[in-house]
Amino acid sequence: MEIFVYNMDYFTEKRKEIFAYAIPEDWSNGDIRVLSTGYPDSMKPELAKRPFGSSEYVFMHFFTPVKIGCKGEIRDYPANTFIVWEPGSLHTYGNPEQPWCHCWIHCIGKKLEQLLNRSKIPLNTPIVLPDETLAKEYIGKIHQELKSTGTQDEEVVSAYMTLYIKMLERQLFPDRQTSPYSRQVLRAIRFMGENRCRPLLLAEIARAVNLSVPRFSVRFREETGKSPMAYLLEERLNYSRTLFYDRDLSIGEIAERSGFNDPLYFSRQFHRHFGASPTVFRQKLFKVLENSPKKVFIPDEKDV
Repeated sequence: MEIFVYNMDYFTEKRKEIFAYAIPEDWSNGDIRVLSTGYPDSMKPELAKRPFGSSEYVFMHFFTPVKIGCKGEIRDYPANTFIVWEPGSLHTYGNPEQPWCHCWIHCIGKKLEQLLNRSKIPLNTPIVLPDETLAKEYIGKIHQELKSTGTQDEEVVSAYMTLYIKMLERQLFPDRQTSPYSRQVLRAIRFMGENRCRPLLLAEIARAVNLSVPRFSVRFREETGKSPMAYLLEERLNYSRTLFYDRDLSIGEIAERSGFNDPLYFSRQFHRHFGASPTVFRQKLFKVLENSPKKVFIPDEKDV
């Protein structure tokens, strides 16, 4: 991972990288709109105090050590501290002892409020992040997007802000599950996908997620409705269908690349799963492709 080392001389040169943007006449309260950005914004030794805050949400990431006021007390925080100020909140931040640098984005919109509410990211609360990656990736890109175009593309700004908040949520709450599967079952599914092209034993999959074979098998079936090996078989068969586009591959080679050592076993399982032999499936696929060369087509059971 690239490490971002702050250099105050560099930040001083970039001091004017601050922009304000007018709200378009067609702006609706439901959109996400950026009012201003600063990336990066270097400051002389001082403590900024804004008793009434801003009328919008302010996302700030500090590249250097900083003092931040929170719950009536000013405390020291390390580099890569992040905070979201909500509208009308008291802002106290900076460093009266040495130059400091941060980046920020002022934004508004109902969708923004909804995203923050769903994410449960604490507002007006300093949060120490592992590094500056998210600030660079999202505040930096939003800043560059608006700077280079001079206008606000609603879809682009909304996409960046949605991803920024989502990635912050994942970093702050790694235990939250966005998948219907538990972490261990999800790891097993990924392990099978990454290793589907080679022989896999049930014990090896269970060992990869630190579970005994009986316990892993029960948990996997409870969450997916299938046994681990049935799931792996289906994963391999679905993958094999993508290889039929390569006319240079024989059916035997497709079987091998999909993790089947026995072409006859592959053919039987393929026919049982898709309702047609690999040969018939390939003939149908090529016929469709020849008749519609500009279309990408993978036939379903009803097509063969």
